[in-house]
Amino acid sequence: MRWPFITILFFIVACSTQAPAPNKFSDPELIKIYDLKDRRSADSLITYFLKAKNPRYRREGALAFGSIQDSIASSDLGNMLLEDTDIEVRRNVAFALGQIGGFLAVNALIPALEGKERRVVREVLEAMGKIANKNDLKILLDFQTSDTLLQEGQAWGFY
Repeated sequence: MRWPFITILFFIVACSTQAPAPNKFSDPELIKIYDLKDRRSADSLITYFLKAKNPRYRREGALAFGSIQDSIASSDLGNMLLEDTDIEVRRNVAFALGQIGGFLAVNALIPALEGKERRVVREVLEAMGKIANKNDLKILLDFQTSDTLLQEGQAWGFY
């Protein structure tokens, strides 16, 4: 008597669950971003992610620059780091600048240390440690905070 009830209950539960969401590579725009990254097409990627209204595309575009490490985007990424409305975009931009390195990347990161979003500042501190020269290292050394998340970023920067 229990088996028919259990079978019906299982059938109802199985029919009511939603199908899993498609993975991110089912999105043709993300495929385009990854293709541009693979081809190291920095100039095409810049125009693509600066104009994207979808924050997911801007996030992935910023990460793409972390991979191709082309300093042509440092100024634009610096503006995004300070002005983009999406926190994850700003975090990805900080990571990318830390991967790109160079004078422009350091100068783009420094103003972001004053930011209000602690997850972004944490990423900026780590990125600074990756690319700071001896003169810029003083900024990382002088950064004082009691926030453990920011201390973590600073520690990774020292590492």
